[in-house]
Amino acid sequence: MPYFGPYRNHAFHLQSRRGKCKITNPIQNYDDSQQKRLQQDILEYVNDQKMMLQKLLEFKDTLKAIMPLKLQERTYYTNFSKFLSIYEQ
Repeated sequence: MPYFGPYRNHAFHLQSRRGKCKITNPIQNYDDSQQKRLQQDILEYVNDQKMMLQKLLEFKDTLKAIMPLKLQERTYYTNFSKFLSIYEQ
């Protein structure tokens, strides 16, 4: 079952009885104010996840820009170390 945050128990459930599937919604048992609060909380959770995904994608792009520079720097220092060892001999 997918994770729906702290309100995973309020998600739609699929129940099977005698081979027939029936979708039930436990939220129907709540009054309007409770439903609105749950919907707001779920919407806030979804928006938080979208923002986190956006930040992770930006971080991934930043890493893609940094990695070639770091590899180039590492190669430079490796070559410089080889040069120094030859120079000292």
